[in-house]
Amino acid sequence: MKEETAPTTNREHRYTFRLTEEENNRFLARFEQSGAHTKTKFILGMLFDREFRVVKTDIEKHKYYVKLSDYYRQFRGLANNYNQVTKRIHTIFDDRTARAMLRELREISAKIGDLMGRIFANTEEFKKLWLSESQEANRSMER
Repeated sequence: MKEETAPTTNREHRYTFRLTEEENNRFLARFEQSGAHTKTKFILGMLFDREFRVVKTDIEKHKYYVKLSDYYRQFRGLANNYNQVTKRIHTIFDDRTARAMLRELREISAKIGDLMGRIFANTEEFKKLWLSESQEANRSMER
């Protein structure tokens, strides 16, 4: 079966690429499944008729996300330790000593709560900034 040749009148640009044996077999299988008459039409259909997205990664945003995930992990560990400490305080010490220790624990907990509030505020600011940037990028790509 002879392949149709693409009209060359309007097509001035040519691209060449190489495939491994495995990649070529996958390419030919998909070409046959597509029902396209020529490989040129198949490739052009794959390039221009299907939607694809470009994802850009901002390293600073990624670093912030990693730090935030680490904070979350630490807070989970603190919550677990907090529960264990309060149980042990009540079982080992008398009421008066337990109250004094719990008072100190409450003060530390308040500091942790303040820190969490600042982290949440920073995260909301980060979301607003990130969402506005990504929405602007999507709008400019649609134009």
